[in-house]
Amino acid sequence: MAATAAVAGCAAPVAVSAAPGARASLCEAGESAVFSCGVGGGKLVSLCASADLSEHAGTLAYRFGRPGLLELAFPETPAHPKALFRRGSIASAGGSGDFVSFHRDAHTYTLWADVGPGGEHAGVAVLQEGRAIASLACLTPALDPDENWARVYKARLPREDEPFTPPPSPPR
Repeated sequence: MAATAAVAGCAAPVAVSAAPGARASLCEAGESAVFSCGVGGGKLVSLCASADLSEHAGTLAYRFGRPGLLELAFPETPAHPKALFRRGSIASAGGSGDFVSFHRDAHTYTLWADVGPGGEHAGVAVLQEGRAIASLACLTPALDPDENWARVYKARLPREDEPFTPPPSPPR
């Protein structure tokens, strides 16, 4: 499964969120899932925010893998997200969406969610030197319906200048 391998990178144990009624995530204690979904094979992709995330404090962390076994965590050392992550908007027919991206080596990772009349479509896309090498669609809802990207907005991340177009949605 080349697409999954392209989204991965390192191995480390992590606990999965297990609060009753909570969405499954790879977030740690003291963090909440801004974005988290299942992408198949028991794997999750999560964007986790510290409780104190704001324009001048807190952290965001991207994690990919299975509960108990991370394949990729970014950043490796916690830091305020302004220097590491960017955000942007997606315009789509009849809906709207947002994305958060980061660069790691020659790869750009983009978590995106588009909400429209057909519901939510979300996933993670990976580019290597500007060329798409992986795209994993979320098989479960990625966003908290009450907050969507609100916690990311609090960090006031820099805007991404490059437009992002989500890959076509797979048939359901």
